[in-house]
Amino acid sequence: MKRFLKSQSALAIFAVNTQLGKKEQEYVEKQIGAPVKKVLGSYKGQQETSYVALWGGSYSADVAALCRKHNQESILILNRPKNHKRTANLFFLAGEKLEAIGTLKHVTVDQAMLHDGWTKDGGDYYVVE
Repeated sequence: MKRFLKSQSALAIFAVNTQLGKKEQEYVEKQIGAPVKKVLGSYKGQQETSYVALWGGSYSADVAALCRKHNQESILILNRPKNHKRTANLFFLAGEKLEAIGTLKHVTVDQAMLHDGWTKDGGDYYVVE
């Protein structure tokens, strides 16, 4: 499957932790009405199955509603690339606060493991700094 993180669209990375196992991705896609890419992530040092989806229009509201339903704290928003850089924000669901946190960077696995937050898409690791 295509590497979503190399897309030119705004994206959301989020987890839902439903305990549905292999059926979780199907559940997520049904809830937001769009395909998602399953990735491995780490948030606050905890590894978790995460999903990458388009962000914008009705997708934003659907992803946020799904994350609220599953008691998620935040969604990582990757803005559209500009000048070959993709800025990132954390969207905190309580209070709907958006916080700029840096720029998405492609790193080695060793560099990723030095961070408490990272995303693995295929064999590629990404962090926000």
